[in-house]
Amino acid sequence: MTVEWGKYQDAYKAIWEKLEAIFQQKNKTFKTAKIDHDVLGGNEIVTAVSGKKIKVYAVVLVVSAAVNCKWQSASSDLTGDMNFGGKGEGYAQAVEPPAFLMATNAGEALNLNLSAAVAVDGIVAYWDDDVS
Repeated sequence: MTVEWGKYQDAYKAIWEKLEAIFQQKNKTFKTAKIDHDVLGGNEIVTAVSGKKIKVYAVVLVVSAAVNCKWQSASSDLTGDMNFGGKGEGYAQAVEPPAFLMATNAGEALNLNLSAAVAVDGIVAYWDDDVS
């Protein structure tokens, strides 16, 4: 399943290139996970790490059709519904670590819950961190 990046492709690329420069400056092991799902309900994006929180500092997400998405720590909501009206819509958001956009509860997976079975693609950048 794939989604056309559409008119936002250049903006997403510019954000991602800026993040790559940041990756090299911080004392953390940064990781990425692709978003490539089309299943109604919860979709695991990052597997749980025992005793650690998953801290997300960048997201690029694009949908193929109208859908509501929300980020979850296992089944607990981290965000409200994000309503996308159709093909090519999405968002890109980033902060410079050690700041983060959202974090799971310790030992829980990062999930993306979809209101419909439509293709959603993108990438998340994160690190796993001790509970402290």
